[in-house]
Amino acid sequence: MSRKPRIPSYRLHRQSRQAVVTLTDGVTGQRKDFLLGKHNTATSREEYKRVVLDWEARGRRLPQLEATADLTLAELIARYWKHVEEYYRRVDGTPTGEVQAMRYALRPLNHLHGKMFVSVFGPSALKAVRELMVTGYLHPKYGPQPPLCRTRINAQVKRIRRMFKWAIENDLAPPSVHQALCAVAPLKRGRTQAKESEPVKPVARAVVEDTLPILRPLLADMVRLQLETGMRPGELVVMRAATSTWRARCGSIVRPRTRPNITGMNESSRSDRRDRRSFAAIYPWTCKRSCSRPARQWRKGRPRCDRRARTRCSRRRSVGRNAARRRDRASATHRNLMDAPSPKRSSATTEADPKRNRFRTGTRTNYGTNAPSN
Repeated sequence: MSRKPRIPSYRLHRQSRQAVVTLTDGVTGQRKDFLLGKHNTATSREEYKRVVLDWEARGRRLPQLEATADLTLAELIARYWKHVEEYYRRVDGTPTGEVQAMRYALRPLNHLHGKMFVSVFGPSALKAVRELMVTGYLHPKYGPQPPLCRTRINAQVKRIRRMFKWAIENDLAPPSVHQALCAVAPLKRGRTQAKESEPVKPVARAVVEDTLPILRPLLADMVRLQLETGMRPGELVVMRAATSTWRARCGSIVRPRTRPNITGMNESSRSDRRDRRSFAAIYPWTCKRSCSRPARQWRKGRPRCDRRARTRCSRRRSVGRNAARRRDRASATHRNLMDAPSPKRSSATTEADPKRNRFRTGTRTNYGTNAPSN
């Protein structure tokens, strides 16, 4: 038993608050929405009946396929160019560089296939336009057009496909055209006759030295620092004194430091541990919340836990008993902007502390009792 053909329903379009009906092409399967006017009114319901009857009279075919069957590429380019001039504009109304790039992309297409119908334009015709860009050609109006490099040709082919995508969006071309053009692969390096673009080389140092007197003093110092260190422009702009290490023996050479990886920094080096403490003290947002809070406030709300729980909370242990003293030491280090060695424990202090000394000598000491040791 065959199913009865379903009639599209009359429903509300939520974005525009209008009535809408969706029709499907019986051959290609393409779907399109038709706005009917204000929802739940007599006018919109009459329009709904008219659109559905017209659709069934055509054999359940959409009307735009018959209207665009005789559209040429020259006419399509003329319609698309109005969209290009209106769309590719800056906030102040001036055209962007994409307008000129689109002009050069559509020029060989109009020159070679201007009189061809849009419905019959396929991958072979697009490859012929691409070959014209590889070898160059003589335009009757604009004169000789030089050959383009491989990357530029691939970009121009993408712009041509973008025009056909716009045509399908505005019911000016069948969807099969753009789908067929997407099958054309871009040109690969070393597998085509198109030339390669020349690599971008660095500016000569003599040119930079001649430019320094013209620059402002601050900008000139930044350029000199970039020449000596090889820093990227972004790293040079965001550099601050608090995040840099100044060494007196190196003169004006600065070694910038970015925000360190506090969880993965090497713990074997004492200088690295001092960097962790200094950055955690001055930039507390680099750690998690448990590490950035003051030690007294953190210990006030810390529950008692066993050794296994303390092992799991490795980041909380970094705050520790001496967190306040470490922050003060780190602040002093950054105020001086020097890599001063961390203070070492004197031998007198070590000998006076029996609890620390017992692990080195191997002897045991009784604590908290008045009984003499044996």
